[in-house]
Amino acid sequence: ITGHPFTVVGVAAPGFHSVFSGDSPAIFVPMMMKPQITPGWNDLDARRSSWLNIIGRLQPSLPRDQAQAGIDPLWHSIRAEEFRQMGHSSQRFREAFLTKSHLFLVDGSRGVRMTGGVSTALLVVMAMAGLMVLMASANVGGLLLVRAGARTREISLRYALGAKRRQVIQQLLAEGLLLGLAGGIAGIVLAPQISAFLTRILWAKTNGELAFSSHPDFRVLIFNFALTLLVSLLFSLAPAVQFWRPNPAPALKQQMSTIARGPLRLRRALVVAQISLSLLLLIAAGLFVRTLRNLKTLNVGFTTENLITFTIDPRLAGYEPG
Repeated sequence: ITGHPFTVVGVAAPGFHSVFSGDSPAIFVPMMMKPQITPGWNDLDARRSSWLNIIGRLQPSLPRDQAQAGIDPLWHSIRAEEFRQMGHSSQRFREAFLTKSHLFLVDGSRGVRMTGGVSTALLVVMAMAGLMVLMASANVGGLLLVRAGARTREISLRYALGAKRRQVIQQLLAEGLLLGLAGGIAGIVLAPQISAFLTRILWAKTNGELAFSSHPDFRVLIFNFALTLLVSLLFSLAPAVQFWRPNPAPALKQQMSTIARGPLRLRRALVVAQISLSLLLLIAAGLFVRTLRNLKTLNVGFTTENLITFTIDPRLAGYEPG
């Protein structure tokens, strides 16, 4: 490598890329060989240089609090030596640089920092997905209210035949839960295909296997069904409230337009919320497409078709800086 012989001492396990997404190195070398790998850019002894990401594995019997308490003295000793070399005498700087400085151990089991704009792209996708969930919930709630209005005569007949209020409410809640669970199951079935499709679009230029998985895990399943249960109960209660105090006489006389004023206002509110969310999502999508179009048609001052850009560092071939 750059004219220096290296001995292969191991091969990474299949599927291992690195501990940071967006960074998939082809080889791993000891850190102390950095001067040979990147001549002219050592920075191993540069105090102000910041380019290392430190990740460690705790012993199974060592709590994180104990490890934090053990690493603090080492951190403060390093900072004290750096402060001595800097030659500052300001008490304010000493407190900021030394006294108030701490090295925190962050749990890596929840994932590590993403690079290459991955986190921003995921936040945008999650925001759009959240708007779609709100729109779908409002739509389903409106449909359930319309369906309950069409069943006014049926429910009134049940009350007239002796059905208890508890039985009617339980039936409406059970129907809403079954409908919501069916939608949740359909979402879990379609989620892997849709997420894989979005991943291919966002990282279409990535060669080989991605450094992370887009398949739903157990936490996604729990969130999905918890959200399904919450939305189903919420929008199943609206039709149930409509029949909380029934008035069977008008419905049994074929007077079908006996929807209470409260549910009617709720239906109108759901329609307004759905239209507002749809307009917000359309505006965001339009601005996003317009931004992409502007970037694609930006005049950079030269012809960009059929061009390839790359850099060459002659020092990697042994040339001395001129």
